[in-house]
Amino acid sequence: MQDLQFLNGTAICTLVRRLESKTVGIVDPLVFRASRTSELRHRLRNTFLKPTVLMVFHYTRSNWVLYKLTEQNHLFEYDSLGSDPSHWATQEVKRFLRWVYDDEDLPFTTTQASASAGQAPSTYPEIAGC
Repeated sequence: MQDLQFLNGTAICTLVRRLESKTVGIVDPLVFRASRTSELRHRLRNTFLKPTVLMVFHYTRSNWVLYKLTEQNHLFEYDSLGSDPSHWATQEVKRFLRWVYDDEDLPFTTTQASASAGQAPSTYPEIAGC
């Protein structure tokens, strides 16, 4: 990629899906917009039993955030545009995770991976190190 080119949401979702394994679960970005039913929670169960879960959240047409959830409820965040870690997307992902685990008080620690313009999240071991 040349400087100042962006990795679009479709490309990042395709790359992340390739990381799925016995120890890495992947959450489809469309799940965040789906109706939160007991059937959906049941379908997600096997994904969230894995030690690492990766999620791509699209919160604008031009911005996505990659999240990595560990077994210790630590949420690593890589924002493609470097937004504030307490922004709306992170709060929405935490609400979603509390729904998945059926625990409204579930605590999370959050770490934001920072990037220089043009760097991909694969350069950050806290995100890429699955």
